[in-house]
Amino acid sequence: IIFLAFSPLNLAISRAIQPDAAMLFFSTAAIVFMDLYVTHERTRYFILSMLFSTLAIATKIQSFYIFIVLIYLMFRKVRWRLFRTPSYYAYFLFSMLPVIWYVWMWHQGKVQHLAYTPYDFTTNRGPAGLSYWDTFAWPFSQKVLKYFFAHILTPIGILGFFFALIQRKKTARPEAEQLFLVWLGASLFYAVFFWRFLIDHSYYQIPIIACLAVWVGRGLDQWWKWVSTKKIKIIWHSLTVLLLIASLGTCLYFYRGIYSIADWGRRIITAGRVVDEKTPKNSYIIASYLTSPIQLYYCHRKGWV
Repeated sequence: IIFLAFSPLNLAISRAIQPDAAMLFFSTAAIVFMDLYVTHERTRYFILSMLFSTLAIATKIQSFYIFIVLIYLMFRKVRWRLFRTPSYYAYFLFSMLPVIWYVWMWHQGKVQHLAYTPYDFTTNRGPAGLSYWDTFAWPFSQKVLKYFFAHILTPIGILGFFFALIQRKKTARPEAEQLFLVWLGASLFYAVFFWRFLIDHSYYQIPIIACLAVWVGRGLDQWWKWVSTKKIKIIWHSLTVLLLIASLGTCLYFYRGIYSIADWGRRIITAGRVVDEKTPKNSYIIASYLTSPIQLYYCHRKGWV
């Protein structure tokens, strides 16, 4: 939980009004309650998981990758009866209800000839003019990996994550070990499938933070126990502290100006205040594309960008 709270990228996004933090909560809750359902077989856990999966999809359609984990948990419980159980069909149909809204919004974008639509996967995401495979070239991969290792894992997280992979073993509840592996695999699938999105904006890596937090937490716990068995503990303890300090330094360095308002931001706020004062409340605003919808928010008006 501490790693999840202080992961630099998660900390940065949490101060912004964006759906990514909510999506992270809803998708994680859907997985947790489904795990509780297959373990304890209580209907309320099934209903809560279905509700949270629906909210995850409604928040951001990219959340569909959690179905890999959910289907694994269902299959683990009933095996091939999964495809003969009506309640599971109801689960997925209910979870996909938000897709109706997405289709309607896509239709509105076509009807109104909007210049930008968030559902154009190939055109509006990632470097223009390149194929999907071209985007795995080193200059683009370097950008994604930088965010992954420096802005999400940080030095202490890298230690915990890889130590957990190295020390992976069967536990008192082997199903939990399998769940974490499937969740990690689903996160990898998400990263590869939405690679163009990851290049475009760092916050598209937010969905994988919860899974990484589990692995980092387990790894650091195993690391501390492993260090406790060594004769010269001071060296290993000092290394752990240094990595922790480096992680805090990473957070402070990359996000040292996160709570400051740049000059262009102040100009947008000033312009919005003037428009709000000088124009009728039912006015429609045409804002500069470079300012994005932010200009409309500060004008308190509807309009176009």
